[in-house]
Amino acid sequence: MVNKRSERVFVIGVSGPNQTPKQMRISLEEMARLIHTAGGEVVGQVTQAMRRFDPATLVGPGKLEDIVEQLSHMDVDMVAVDCPLTPVQFRNLEKECGVRVVDRTGVILDIFALHARSRAGKLQVEAAQLAWQLPRLTGKGKELGQQVGGYIGMRGPGETKLEVDRRRIRERMTRLRRDLAELETERNAIRAKREATQIPVIALVGYTNAGKSTLLNRLTKSKALVADQLFATLDPLMRRLKLPSGRHVLITDTVGFIRNLPHELIEAFNSTFEEVARADLLLHVVDASSPDAGQQFVTVKEVLWQLKMDETPQLVVANKMDAARKRFKLWGEKAIPVSAVTGEGLHRLLRAIDDALVGDMTPMKLRIPYVASKSIPILYEHARVRKVAYRQKWVTVEVDVPDSLIAQFKPFLHN
Repeated sequence: MVNKRSERVFVIGVSGPNQTPKQMRISLEEMARLIHTAGGEVVGQVTQAMRRFDPATLVGPGKLEDIVEQLSHMDVDMVAVDCPLTPVQFRNLEKECGVRVVDRTGVILDIFALHARSRAGKLQVEAAQLAWQLPRLTGKGKELGQQVGGYIGMRGPGETKLEVDRRRIRERMTRLRRDLAELETERNAIRAKREATQIPVIALVGYTNAGKSTLLNRLTKSKALVADQLFATLDPLMRRLKLPSGRHVLITDTVGFIRNLPHELIEAFNSTFEEVARADLLLHVVDASSPDAGQQFVTVKEVLWQLKMDETPQLVVANKMDAARKRFKLWGEKAIPVSAVTGEGLHRLLRAIDDALVGDMTPMKLRIPYVASKSIPILYEHARVRKVAYRQKWVTVEVDVPDSLIAQFKPFLHN
């Protein structure tokens, strides 16, 4: 950030009739982590339980007076609200509080802007930010600084000190959509080549900071970025993984999910989520050490349903068992306990992946003559070899074969 000191942030938390005090506490703790990740420091907060949110200011008149009074005695740079705000609520709160106001969506978008590394990631984040900012320009007449190192909720990987109005934002969004469409064409070409190899794809999904990148590194012996931060991984990472059967698969790490994931991000990162949707198997990674693990599990399930990925085969992985205070349980789910840090349970997880991928294969018993033995490595690469016996004139192989290879090995079929 440009400022030497962290931005001082005052947080407003509200809960509706269906939210318990524990849920509000956990949400506010998560909001504090989001603000810290964005480079801010929480210096105060107020909460209000409400049956109905005020359409003009979110909080009630009395609570708003209390907030204004507290702010008058504090050195505060910004007010952050732990829920989405309407454009009207934004304007009214900024007018009453006398400082910048940002909601939960703005903070999340800001973190995405900080962590975007690839060109595609930066374009997707900027598209999401502009979609979020557009309706909030009405009546403000203020410039929106689009530069890395700006303020929380105002960062972006776009042009420096870009003064925008509604027309210019729409023009920029049109250019972004065109650029993203070109990248999508390139991505489709790469995906087509990959799918032609018939190598299964496994996608890691889960709540943000559940340990997906650490698990990817441990399984594949790679060095993807690992940080104790929310949304440390934005750009999809894909690595090769060898299963106990000898079969090779591709495993990809993706952006983490969170409560109330901004719909602007879902729309902007649609192509990224599409990679997950095309996966043959999902590993739903859950932080078993979190006191909120159950609700995080439900949140991810809801997002997967929203993205129409809920019918993809899944394995639930209870990660961070080394830090869990008790054995992990989920409603009706058989979670595989692992620790990406210590390696506990990883062999069991790999076997479970092997078993889960058998469903799209056909068991075959093959008799392959030595003159055709060069085809055997293909089975180890793309199929699941269960038993091999070397005879005088041929090799007998009991194997589970994907549909794409059945025609190639059908001449060697032996009953």
